[in-house]
Amino acid sequence: MYISRLRVNHKKNPLGFNLAKIHLSWEVKDVCGKWAVETRIIVSESSNMEKLVYDSGVQKNYHENQMLVSFDLKPRTRYYWQVEVKDDKGDCAKSNPAWFETGKLQESWTAKWIGTEENEKRMPLLYKEFELKEKPESVRWHVCGLGLYEAYVNEKKAGREFLMPGYHCYDSFLEYQTLDVTELLSQGKNKIAVLLGEGWYKGRFGFDGDYRNLYGNQKKCIGELHIRYANGQEECIVTDSSWKAEESSICENGIYDGEHIDETLEHKMLSVEEIEETRPLVERFNPRIHKVEEFQPVSVKQEDEALLLDFGETVTGWVEITGAFETGQKVMMQYGEVLQKGRFYRDNLRTAKAEFTYVSKGKGETIRPHFTYYGFRYVKIKGLNPEKEYKFIAYRIMSDIERTGWVATDHDKVNHLLENTLRSQKCNFLDIPTDCPQRDERMGWTGDAGIFASTACFHMDSGSFFHHYMKNMQAEQEKCNGAIPFFVPRPKVKKEEHTNPFYLDSGAAVWGDAATLIPWRLYQFYGDKAMLEEQYPVMKAWVDYEYERTKENEIPYLWQNDRQLGDWLALDNGNINNPIGKTDSGFIASVYHYWSTKMVKEAAESLGLEESKVYAEREKEIRNAILNYYFPDKKFCLEYTQTACALLLYLKLYPEGEREVITAKLAELLKKNNGHLNTGFVGTPILCMALSENGQNQLAYDLLLNEDYPGWLHEVNLGATTVWERWNSLEEDGSISGTGMNSLNHYAYGSIAEWIYRYMCGLNPSIGEAVKMTIYPMPDQRFKKAEGSWRSVFGKYVCAWNWKSEQEVVCNIEVPFNANARFILPDGTEEILDCGKYEKILNMRP
Repeated sequence: MYISRLRVNHKKNPLGFNLAKIHLSWEVKDVCGKWAVETRIIVSESSNMEKLVYDSGVQKNYHENQMLVSFDLKPRTRYYWQVEVKDDKGDCAKSNPAWFETGKLQESWTAKWIGTEENEKRMPLLYKEFELKEKPESVRWHVCGLGLYEAYVNEKKAGREFLMPGYHCYDSFLEYQTLDVTELLSQGKNKIAVLLGEGWYKGRFGFDGDYRNLYGNQKKCIGELHIRYANGQEECIVTDSSWKAEESSICENGIYDGEHIDETLEHKMLSVEEIEETRPLVERFNPRIHKVEEFQPVSVKQEDEALLLDFGETVTGWVEITGAFETGQKVMMQYGEVLQKGRFYRDNLRTAKAEFTYVSKGKGETIRPHFTYYGFRYVKIKGLNPEKEYKFIAYRIMSDIERTGWVATDHDKVNHLLENTLRSQKCNFLDIPTDCPQRDERMGWTGDAGIFASTACFHMDSGSFFHHYMKNMQAEQEKCNGAIPFFVPRPKVKKEEHTNPFYLDSGAAVWGDAATLIPWRLYQFYGDKAMLEEQYPVMKAWVDYEYERTKENEIPYLWQNDRQLGDWLALDNGNINNPIGKTDSGFIASVYHYWSTKMVKEAAESLGLEESKVYAEREKEIRNAILNYYFPDKKFCLEYTQTACALLLYLKLYPEGEREVITAKLAELLKKNNGHLNTGFVGTPILCMALSENGQNQLAYDLLLNEDYPGWLHEVNLGATTVWERWNSLEEDGSISGTGMNSLNHYAYGSIAEWIYRYMCGLNPSIGEAVKMTIYPMPDQRFKKAEGSWRSVFGKYVCAWNWKSEQEVVCNIEVPFNANARFILPDGTEEILDCGKYEKILNMRP
């Protein structure tokens, strides 16, 4: 046996991250036994694991692969930790040491915020030159720059991160990074520098307007370079008025419009000033933003006087060009996500220019942007010399999270769809869960994130990513008296006449319910009680806010009295241009109020809180109010819609005896719509699950396999490589259906992947509970085989099936060490499975 995948707060060897609570996890592989009979964790300040600062002692029969540890942390200190496990067969293993390193913690800053005279046309480079008496043993740079920054040591970029410090609630706290720059410094003369750009902080950002300086009106940075020598001596170089500054070659830049670089410009010296700043500096929460994949063009062709590059799939990031450039040569790149009639197109980006221009001073080099990113498949490039060779590489830029879920079937188009859902997640998980990566928006819409959270956690280890998002949600919630805004972070747009209400309102049902959906999903997938405890106040405050709003409603406990978005982008209202669906918005809000209250009750129970009884009683009252109002005489009083039926069935919100009626009504509605869905953001994520849960699994597969409009495979047939915002983003002939609100890269409808993991493959995590997984596959004969796997904190769960005969399915299951699963047969028979591999026969007779 051996122990691997050691993680601290869902990160591998984190350097300078927030460690308010230390959550350790690991994986045990190649075992003979099934359970751990002894588990021990030790922590030391030395890599040889001597002089321990923490020892859990031998934990007998500790059937978890994660542990919360606590001891007094020192600032700027590296800690090493090991796990020892003995299984029930007597085998033992000890992991190799992993590590985590603290930032400054509560240590005061001696550095000052510094900046230069503000200029949006030229970006500043601030630098410090100094000498070192010898080669250092260890150097850490604690640094933050606003809006965005890149750090350099002796002309080399420090670290592999980009777009630092990322996007967060700058008005509440400022996250700084800790960079290991030991290898970049040497004895003698050295130079450190910080290059600043506009970014989300002060550049143009936010749809429906030319909003700038949302969080501040001056670019600035702060940094402390802590140097340690072999003899134990230390010194520190800090930002202050002694630094120098000059104009860089980077000119205008912005998240939407791109970046302009002119290497031929003179670099005028700038004066440096110290700047007052009261917002607290905190250790970073966000995973690193880095390059995760690279792509070469699958085709290069001439269009007018430009090159048109196709990278074969949709990417979030940028293209880098390597080659020799002449003095004064101007290269211009434009980014788009779709062609129209075979030509470059980008009108659906609205006001986003999505450009990169570069003027060379004449040398061989690789050119790239620094303070922007693009969502694209196609790139149009002007200004290249046709007689010279160039190398083009597209890089996907995203947050550093690892893949954990895989599904493979014998249906190529479904496999393509699954890859599309994963790709949309990759494209939009860049520091925050954005709605889209290409147009003038790219904001952290809460509704999208909440309904996609389960799919996100199946596909990738999203624990640290969503932890960062929830920290920002909590900061915004505190400004909204318990409410949740439509997006997190919320750009601080000044309230003026005709200001878009999305910036100002306190959110609405579904969108605000991300406050409960995300934390509860995280607990189901990761079982991290410390994280649930941290996020529970956000859950509670939102549900209490909903409850207070219902007090102003004519019917107690129902939320029918505020502006809602309803079933956003549903197709059932008879007007494709009206984004709000037919399902009654007050009904949706009331149902979500019930659902969120239920999740808060369950979270409180998991945390052992006495107040769970309060929310249990409230859940009961809301349920009764819904049944009494919407089911007078036990008959649904509203017009049935697919979304209404799905909500009622999924949450079991119906009077006794009405389940069959609602199920039949949903089947009838689908039949009337020629077997197609017409649901939006509310109904789509749960529609297939509601069908499979209520004896209509075949209809769920029908919806999955529809190849015409509207349907997931319809998008695949039209060449989609990501998930679209609208069911009709492209028409049958490939022409774009509209430009006002039409993204070809929105992950929300990709939540169908959750149904594939849970129902086709039968994987239903409950890592926080005694039984860690429920495995209940629901095969369909239109698939000969399917295999799903998900890498939990314990290791990989696998459920694979194939048809043995017309009525029998062979199901192969794997349960990881120290874990278990509840396996459910088609007849409802249950069996608890411990660690191991199993073959089960499913009798699929009707």
